[in-house]
Amino acid sequence: MTLNTDPDKSRHQIKAANEKQLNINRTDHNRVLYIVSILSCISFLAFIVWIIFQANSGGNNIFFDLVRAIPYGDKLGHFCLFGSLTAISLLASKCAFFTLNYDPSNPINPRKPIRIYYAVGIISIFVLLEEISQGFIATRTFDISDLIADVLGISLFSYITIKLVSKYRHRYVC
Repeated sequence: MTLNTDPDKSRHQIKAANEKQLNINRTDHNRVLYIVSILSCISFLAFIVWIIFQANSGGNNIFFDLVRAIPYGDKLGHFCLFGSLTAISLLASKCAFFTLNYDPSNPINPRKPIRIYYAVGIISIFVLLEEISQGFIATRTFDISDLIADVLGISLFSYITIKLVSKYRHRYVC
């Protein structure tokens, strides 16, 4: 990137031209980050679906051996896998949300809006259905502690991701 230093232009014109060039580069950078986040989300989801398929079919792989070798590896796996999927999905969805319980027309009892993030909601439903389905599969067993680990992972990773995105949103336009 070369910045404009033309001696025939005023200092303000040069500054405006340079800022425009930086904004163009930032937009290109944001586009690349967005595409990478979408591809990462799809790839990680495919990996999790493959792991679930392996577990449902009674398969074995290196990841299952690793989980068995670590104390509480199953719970740690649930926490990290679904927490990471949530963080990546939040980034890929640009932290899109809708609000509940918001009534700006009531000045006497204004309620604080509750943000429901699409990525968190979709992943929570996916996790709940996947955990419940384990009760109907012969090679799996339903375990409430797995569901708790999933919820804790989703909650913590969501909180951290949303805080970081809100802190650095001014640098990168979503």
